[in-house]
Amino acid sequence: MNRNFILLFLLATIPFAAKGDIQVNDVTYTSLIKLISLPDALEGKRIHVSGYYINGFECSLLYLNKEASEVSNGQEALWINGPLKVPKDHYVALIGTYHHREDFNQFGELDDLTYVGVIKVHP
Repeated sequence: MNRNFILLFLLATIPFAAKGDIQVNDVTYTSLIKLISLPDALEGKRIHVSGYYINGFECSLLYLNKEASEVSNGQEALWINGPLKVPKDHYVALIGTYHHREDFNQFGELDDLTYVGVIKVHP
């Protein structure tokens, strides 16, 4: 999978974020863009979201992409409860329960993860 495909995939999800999310069983497929712009819309819901995951000391965050993780202060990141067992600093797809929160730097958190998948990106 090359970068052009990833970019095309991300751009293809933007109309869904604007018009409404895809619902499959009890999981809502959404984007970080929608969660950032409408943080309360999916409160307490099971969601599928993808992005660039980084982990480190007191850090388990999902960003829109690698570039955002390098320049952001975390306010555009989703806190992921518990470190994931994936390669460090990688694109992932996750299913978990979303909660909006304003008490920390991140706009929200994802917990009770039931799916963790690595998205392979080849240069």
